[in-house]
Amino acid sequence: MSNKSCLLLLVFVLQASGSTQTCEAFDPEHHNSPVCEQATMYAIRAEDGYVSATGQWVPSGEVAPKESIVELTCINAPVSQVSNSRIGFCLMAASYLTFSESRNLGISTNYYDIVSWGKSRILAERDEGWPKINCEQQQLVIDFPSNTVTLTSTLSLTTDRCTRMNKDSKKQTEVFLLKHYPLESYPSNDFNPFLQDKAK
Repeated sequence: MSNKSCLLLLVFVLQASGSTQTCEAFDPEHHNSPVCEQATMYAIRAEDGYVSATGQWVPSGEVAPKESIVELTCINAPVSQVSNSRIGFCLMAASYLTFSESRNLGISTNYYDIVSWGKSRILAERDEGWPKINCEQQQLVIDFPSNTVTLTSTLSLTTDRCTRMNKDSKKQTEVFLLKHYPLESYPSNDFNPFLQDKAK
């Protein structure tokens, strides 16, 4: 029996026994993978206006340096110094080791304007200046019930400069998923109350 078959059998046994471990829950509609592979999401304070998620972008090295540890923090409050949104903002921070001989620690930050903050998901987009400078538009979706964080990056061809920059690009749109990072704890019901409903 292959390792994959053993894993599927183990998951089935957990489901049949009524265990509340989140690794038992599969989400075939979205990614057909165990919830424990998804990012660790702290959504229990979503009604208070605070949500965070930690993980690693897949595919890696595209929207953040390879092997980066990424943390997203979303605040449901307008802060004009960092966002044009009247709802709030999401801060994406990534830490990584540089590829030089010294292997220094690098940190990058990006801000997203929140477009909507609902009971089950948050939708945010990169601010107005980003597409004009980088010819790229980014949309961030944080979905509580599926415990997923998805980033969609679309190249812009609205100006001659952007058309020239992107003429050799094979992909106009790329989708990235925030996956569980090996060194962090698995997501649990303590972090995301929506997983309790899924496990029932």
